[in-house]
Amino acid sequence: MTAAHGQAPRWTTAPDGGRPDGTTCAHLDQDLLPTDRGAERGCAACLALGTTWHRLLRCLTCGEVGCCDSSPGRHAHAHAQSSSHPIAESYRSGENWAWCYRDHLYLVPAPPARGRPVHPGARPRAKRGERGEGGDGPRRGEPAPGENGT
Repeated sequence: MTAAHGQAPRWTTAPDGGRPDGTTCAHLDQDLLPTDRGAERGCAACLALGTTWHRLLRCLTCGEVGCCDSSPGRHAHAHAQSSSHPIAESYRSGENWAWCYRDHLYLVPAPPARGRPVHPGARPRAKRGERGEGGDGPRRGEPAPGENGT
């Protein structure tokens, strides 16, 4: 689900008291891969070098898994710089966050869209307790016209 397909982005900028309100990630409208914590054993570069990592991140553009900035290799960051792929998400099971390397923003899941989609030509419904136009009938508990002598 991406904004590029006409849907709301699945990520939003996390609140941060150190940033002005309204700061947003400029890359949320790009086609992003769905979350997948598949069969990767770890950071391929660290495995090849025989080094360790602290946490893994998965590129949401191409799916490459690399180690985080707290790891000695910082391979996810290097991938983002060399490939211009801006967003990576945590690869750890149970974690649900992402990082935009270009905008330097922490991202969290966007709240679900509220309400149902409005279809073209649909008539808005009267709110509870309101009468609509054109004789939509009495409010609940009111007698209908012609009842009780009216």
